Amino acid sequence: MKAIIPVAGSGTHLRPLTHTQPKCLLPLAGKPILGHIIDYLGDSGIDEMIFIVGHLSQKIEKFLDEFLYDRKIKYKTIYQNPGQGLGHAILLASEYFKDEKEVIVHLGDSIIRTSPEFFSKENTHSMICLKKVSVPGNFGICEVSSDGFIRKMVEKPKVPKSNYAIVGLYRIQEIPLFIESLQNEFDSKNGKDEAQLTDALQYMLQKGSKIKMIKTDRWFDCSRKTSLLEANRMLMNVGELPENYNSIYSKTIIIPPVVIGKNCHIENAIIGPNVVVGHNSEIYGAIIKESILGNKTEIRNTVIEESIIGNDSTFYGSNLKLNLGDNTDIDLTS
Repeated sequence: MKAIIPVAGSGTHLRPLTHTQPKCLLPLAGKPILGHIIDYLGDSGIDEMIFIVGHLSQKIEKFLDEFLYDRKIKYKTIYQNPGQGLGHAILLASEYFKDEKEVIVHLGDSIIRTSPEFFSKENTHSMICLKKVSVPGNFGICEVSSDGFIRKMVEKPKVPKSNYAIVGLYRIQEIPLFIESLQNEFDSKNGKDEAQLTDALQYMLQKGSKIKMIKTDRWFDCSRKTSLLEANRMLMNVGELPENYNSIYSKTIIIPPVVIGKNCHIENAIIGPNVVVGHNSEIYGAIIKESILGNKTEIRNTVIEESIIGNDSTFYGSNLKLNLGDNTDIDLTS
């Protein structure tokens, strides 16, 4: 089975981190977001993946070459430029799934876990993962019939008639109709700048397609700082620590779960819980909890919580909540 994974977005809600790093490569519980998605799909039986790239595409392609080097997964990248919406991104990949019975679509900025039923070969209908949300107007929304089939879907409705949000994981059958729907949405756009996948799927419903709902309670939209940290907590069930970490990190207390990268130097610190420390980082006299630190990060004499700090950054002094991009230097000790 093939999966389409769109990762062309620029990640505006996570700036300045995404000025220099694609959002799908931001670290999460010891590996990039995209790594978690690939592993989840691979473990679920997906053996071929097509990635739609755009912003900082060379970094994504380099990661894929390294991450998938020894995995039994075929993959291809397709460049989307300019970005014209999610519907357009998937349409670009249609040449590679047009002869398939079905296709999986998994957004590249979300961590989603659902029932194994979603990937079962016994399914005879298209399926979309949904989750109840408190502010439905911010999402694509589905109205669902009592039999569990989707009656109508609308992208960010002004007056929502349901609180079932589309989370970003789709299993689509009726491939010829799906491609027709994507092309129709792209050709019309209805005055919009982007072709919406939700509107294309609504077109399928209007043509008589039956699409089933499957619920999920584990969904984290990693395009925002708060949900990125939530996803980090969820995935940090087991920290990756060397067995003799007490002797490696002088006068330091580790409160699991914690992931510490290679070649890190830590002294007089309290680290954890739910902390990721990137490779080649240095931490002195600091307390760090509920945070993600990139590679080659240096932290001194401070307390940090609920923060995301990019690669090659330094921070000295004070007690703050941070969202720092790569190559940032801040010194509050003077």
